[in-house]
Amino acid sequence: MMENNNEQPKHKRRYKKKRTKMENNNEQPKPKRRYKKITKKVTPIKDVNEIPMYDPYTGEPNPHYEELTGKPNPLLPPKRLTIDSVAETIRKGTEFLGLPIINNKVDIEPTKEFVDVKTNNRFLVLFPEKFGINPTYVKSVTRPSLVIKRKLIGRKLEISPVVVELIDLIKEEFKLNVKLNDILKEHKRFNLTIQTVNPKGLVIEEMKLSDCFISELNFSPLSYSDDNLSVTTITIIPNDFTIV
Repeated sequence: MMENNNEQPKHKRRYKKKRTKMENNNEQPKPKRRYKKITKKVTPIKDVNEIPMYDPYTGEPNPHYEELTGKPNPLLPPKRLTIDSVAETIRKGTEFLGLPIINNKVDIEPTKEFVDVKTNNRFLVLFPEKFGINPTYVKSVTRPSLVIKRKLIGRKLEISPVVVELIDLIKEEFKLNVKLNDILKEHKRFNLTIQTVNPKGLVIEEMKLSDCFISELNFSPLSYSDDNLSVTTITIIPNDFTIV
């Protein structure tokens, strides 16, 4: 209890004494401290029923994620096409287009003509029989290209060289490199035929190179760390060629 009503509380009196003391010493009051508000980031609570993409213990992707959520799991590799998936896609497409389906087959007349395409791995290279080079020795061949160059009088047709890669087999009765070396040194002229065949082995196109000669002979390098096929590469320059 305070004895006098005019008497101020103790904390106010202390503040007043301190204030008067500072004014006598010409001191300025210290600025009040400003405290920064600490804002705590609230992390959202994960849904307990959320289906994880991976196993939290092993780290392996969840294989049933797509089945449960209807979305593909980005951690899994893309699925490969199967016969069932392609059939299902065709069925959905036919239903979307409104085509009739009879016995799980689309009621559309099939095309009467079957169209096939040429592939680069169906070919034969025929050397003259006297050389003894079997078509199975050929690993790859480049076909010639035609370039027309203008001259002062008329035009000239230039044919690019043909590069043939031959597999060097181990045969006592026939040595490929020896035979090719003899052809190159003797500068023998010969005719070469490049055939394109269909899946049944029938010739569908024939390229006949005439008056050819070998201009370059290269052997594959040898190395103890290389176990690939030994290949001999020859460069052939044709004088003319026709396509049948």
